[in-house]
Amino acid sequence: MATADRPETRLGTRLAFLVAGFGVASWAPLVPFVKERLQVDDGVLGLLLLCLGVGSIAAMLLTGVLSARYGSRPIILAGGLTPKIFIIRFIL
Repeated sequence: MATADRPETRLGTRLAFLVAGFGVASWAPLVPFVKERLQVDDGVLGLLLLCLGVGSIAAMLLTGVLSARYGSRPIILAGGLTPKIFIIRFIL
């Protein structure tokens, strides 16, 4: 069985976590502006942020099942292309 511990695999994993970290780091300071723009109180904002976490856990569970069944490559491609399709759809 081939090992997945190769330099390109490690680099890909590190870059994925780097991009995700930058995404969270750039979004977190904007939370007060989002709160003001949505005109919600602290309780509703907290619930919305909790929903983000719960949705992430649910997505991780689903992704694990799908990865075990279909492999990681199609799941990564779908996860990368789906947001782009939605963004393009909403722009047009």
